[in-house]
Amino acid sequence: MRLIRLLLLSVLGFAAMPVGWTQDGCQLWDEDIGPIILGGNDDGSVGPIQLPFPVPVYGNTYTQFWINNNGNVTFTGPLSAYTAFAFPNNWGIVIIAPFFADVDTRPAASGKVHYKMTSEYVVVTWNNVGYFNQRTDKRNRFQLIITRDGYAGFSYANMEWTTGDASGGSGGFGGSPARAGFDAGDGVNALVFWEGNTQASLQQLRCRTRWFNLRTGLPAEDRDPPDTLITEGPNQGALVCREPVRFSWTGVDDATPPRDLYFRWRLDGGEWSEWSRATSVDLTGLSDGEHTF
Repeated sequence: MRLIRLLLLSVLGFAAMPVGWTQDGCQLWDEDIGPIILGGNDDGSVGPIQLPFPVPVYGNTYTQFWINNNGNVTFTGPLSAYTAFAFPNNWGIVIIAPFFADVDTRPAASGKVHYKMTSEYVVVTWNNVGYFNQRTDKRNRFQLIITRDGYAGFSYANMEWTTGDASGGSGGFGGSPARAGFDAGDGVNALVFWEGNTQASLQQLRCRTRWFNLRTGLPAEDRDPPDTLITEGPNQGALVCREPVRFSWTGVDDATPPRDLYFRWRLDGGEWSEWSRATSVDLTGLSDGEHTF
């Protein structure tokens, strides 16, 4: 009889493609959103704020920015515009907009704008914000992430409105569409990856995080690994007396459904297996003693 003691259980996974999943379990990329940076207001801004690293937008880099209440940040000055203008603009407005629309945070029932800075990334979060004119029957929760290596992440949780009353909207929809993307302000280089003014259009954003290269305007790979859970196998440190020893696992990702996740595993610090959609493995030929999976 073989006595095999299995130790740490660890499976590595990655997401194959940036597609969406259901509203259940919907979270922002970083739920530690930091303190309020911009209190209740309409069309206000705060800045300039010094950045912890230079931020590239197409061919230029910037060391400071302004956070604007209406769902965007700018690098050449504050922006009070409440109706999203078309990208590209030729007015020199360098902008990154996770959701450019008429946000109104004056009511107590509306959330506010938060800011968090680390050495590797900055996060701006519009946390359950209402829309003009002081409407809170629908609220949006979205986030902008800018990383040291020049990527922008656009993260969305609950999204319930697109348009304020002063932009031709009624009940949060219709009129001038909201927009998401970034713009070099040179009349040439810009990206709009979403725009809409209907409830149906918001389905393209809810519960998704999208990444783009700020230098090129091109989409980036899914940068966040899934949360991986062992669903079958010996407990930590268990004694195993027979083979095969089966491990099974599953993953949950913010951008990719379980059927499109890939995983790999290794035993005792050896070579990793090939990436595969397989979610179980049967181990045989194990020697007596402790093993780490």
